[in-house]
Amino acid sequence: FPTAGNEDRMNVATFNISKHSAALNETLALVEKQANRIAALEQYKSFGSKVLASVAHDLRGPVNSLAASTQMLAEEAITLHELRAVTQSIALQAQPLIHLVENLFRWATGVLSGAPQQREAVGITALVEQATGVLTREALQKMIVVETVVPDEAVVWCNPDEAGVVIRNLLANAIKFTRRGGHILLRSMPMQSS
Repeated sequence: FPTAGNEDRMNVATFNISKHSAALNETLALVEKQANRIAALEQYKSFGSKVLASVAHDLRGPVNSLAASTQMLAEEAITLHELRAVTQSIALQAQPLIHLVENLFRWATGVLSGAPQQREAVGITALVEQATGVLTREALQKMIVVETVVPDEAVVWCNPDEAGVVIRNLLANAIKFTRRGGHILLRSMPMQSS
């Protein structure tokens, strides 16, 4: 660069590339870390949506049945005998529904927390009874007979909350897609050894 006195001297600007290269690498590492966090959050959000959809699916039928029973009471166009029948029906629906809500939220909390799901030996009969208890009203409304053939000693190694969700979903879908007056058979079969 020419100087003020028009002398032939050159001033040289130096630039420490290694210093700036390290800062650039550090910035790139932070950007990559943030990108990984965003990807994990997107995956978590998607998984959370699936959990909520499962919970909603399991609750929809029993809550609708309970609402229908209470609607009959609200209309006040029922006899004393019908009132007793409806209140008994509500009482029968309430306990399995409470149990279902507790199980679903315990399962959903465990899944969303990322904690490993605990597995244990669980009697299949208890899981099937819980599912049928929650969905009895839906089956009765379509006049569907639900038959269970599960030996008391039948045991499965599983997380009981996860297994309960699976059995309820299978039974709810069976009720949904079985014609009026149909028959559903829930049966456990021993695994064939190879």
